[in-house]
Amino acid sequence: MDQFFGWYNLSENRRVRFAKMKLSGTAQLYWESVEESLIRRGQPPITNWVEMKTKLEEKYLPRSYKGNLLDQWNNLRQGGKSANEYVAQFDEYRMRCAVREDEMMTLSRFQKGLNDDLRREVVLRGVSTLDEAYTLVQNYDLVTKKPVDKTSRHS
Repeated sequence: MDQFFGWYNLSENRRVRFAKMKLSGTAQLYWESVEESLIRRGQPPITNWVEMKTKLEEKYLPRSYKGNLLDQWNNLRQGGKSANEYVAQFDEYRMRCAVREDEMMTLSRFQKGLNDDLRREVVLRGVSTLDEAYTLVQNYDLVTKKPVDKTSRHS
């Protein structure tokens, strides 16, 4: 919704009206009850998109959602995943958790989940940014992959 609103440059009031129109089922019923409650208490309606979004998140995202997501990110390990898969999953958690931390902290978090061989490479090469680490482990993965044996084709 945020991308849509940004693209069409909608005002706050139009954002709320559009989002309200897109609600369905129990979400629509819930929002109607929020509006009715505000009217009964003599309070103004919600006309700010961030406020509406916050109200919906309070209702539909469990309180533990962000904490659980952060726990999953902290416990992420490469294991049997390729470097590309690990980088993609790590980066998704990084964006979803939206933690504001020093890049060295994030780099440390990334290194912690790598398999030993890749962690060693990152440390030995003195990688100092997350982008460098992503590139290094993805390139390392490409270079160390076993070639496909083309002699065992069936006729």
